[in-house]
Amino acid sequence: MSPYPSEKVVQAALQQVGQIMPYSVTSANCEHFVTELRYGNCFSEQVANVALCTAVGGGILAAALATLAIITRSRRQNQ
Repeated sequence: MSPYPSEKVVQAALQQVGQIMPYSVTSANCEHFVTELRYGNCFSEQVANVALCTAVGGGILAAALATLAIITRSRRQNQ
């Protein structure tokens, strides 16, 4: 995706001056604001990376807990 020319970005930013903007860490943060001005697409790579890491970490945690449960159950049955 190609960035808009600097003049267009500055003009769009100046049109926002004085407006009250909603804020959300996950859907309307400063990176969303800037990427929309620069590329015309509201996106935050930081938020996407956190979501991905959270999903992967959750999957690893779930696998570890399942393994622990299987080991614990197996030990109980062998006693």
